[in-house]
Amino acid sequence: MIEKGVTLNNRYRIREKLGEGGMGAVYLAFDTSLNMDVAIKASLRPFPEVERQFVREAQLLAGLRHPNLPRVIDYFVLDAIPYLVMDYIPGQDLETLIRKEGRQSVERVLAWARQVGGAVSFLHSQTPPIIHRDIKPGNIRLSAEGEAILVDFGIAKAVVGDQVTETAARSYTPGYAPPEQYGAMRTGPKSDQYALAATLYALLAGQKPADAVQRALGEATLTPLSQLAPEVPAGMCAAIERGLAVRPEDRFSDVESLIRALEDPLAQPTVQTPSAIPEKAVPRRVGRNFSRWRRWGLAGVALGGAVILAFFWGIFWQGVGRLRQAPAAPVISPSPKPTSTRLPEATATGRVAGAATLPYEITEPPPLPTFTPAP
Repeated sequence: MIEKGVTLNNRYRIREKLGEGGMGAVYLAFDTSLNMDVAIKASLRPFPEVERQFVREAQLLAGLRHPNLPRVIDYFVLDAIPYLVMDYIPGQDLETLIRKEGRQSVERVLAWARQVGGAVSFLHSQTPPIIHRDIKPGNIRLSAEGEAILVDFGIAKAVVGDQVTETAARSYTPGYAPPEQYGAMRTGPKSDQYALAATLYALLAGQKPADAVQRALGEATLTPLSQLAPEVPAGMCAAIERGLAVRPEDRFSDVESLIRALEDPLAQPTVQTPSAIPEKAVPRRVGRNFSRWRRWGLAGVALGGAVILAFFWGIFWQGVGRLRQAPAAPVISPSPKPTSTRLPEATATGRVAGAATLPYEITEPPPLPTFTPAP
């Protein structure tokens, strides 16, 4: 932690600590050269690869100008710790607003969605695209004019080709991070889209959505936004829930499409059902266990089905066999006179002749009464 009053790089005097996250701490400092307050992000992961990535991305961010993004003023490295200097945005963040006020109105959230969505689309339009990777209510501050400003570029990255998330820079906020950001999968513009949709969900519902990996593993389900915020239009709910799809290919093609669908329910009237994510999108140990359980479960279902089918198939053919072997019913003809009737003599084997297929045995033919015609 940097003490109050310390001057960094012979220019920035620390005033107070504003906050701390998984990737670094943010300080309020006074720029003695420009006579203004600035925000300084100090990385908490002093690895060489982090430093190289930090410097490369700071150079990209320094040239960005957007009304809903803070300017990157300076960057430097001291004692292997990289620092990023940005405009200081006074005012509260949206996470604090949720804690104080709870669910926000549809009108306010739509306005913030346009502003933050425009900033995110601007980042994605750069060459190469810049991915923020930590969009959440706590990283959106309200200016004095009420404008939503997306801050904290501490774990942003520039995507070059099919780049995989670098291990040293990997970080996430449960509930807001997509599943691909947890493991060794590629992050890209659709990762920011998921985080933005999760942020809008939290603003409207007053709580963050279920964790993405838990949803992918079947350990949690996404509560429909309409249940938590009945006043939100159905089309808006559908758009946000599609942006929260577990698989990137089930989300919108870009953030602009998501923002359009929020206001135009006819743009995307249905939500594609999210499917399970590939195993590499979750932590490897969890992915292996999940795969093993799934294989054994499918094998058990198949074996059980085969046993049940064989059981009923045997009963069926046993019944068919009995029907085929049963003796024909005797033809009864009227007789003018009753005659004596005796069963056939038992054979040496103890069975009645002509009835060898009966399921029981007769040891001795029982005597029958002799019928005599009445005089």
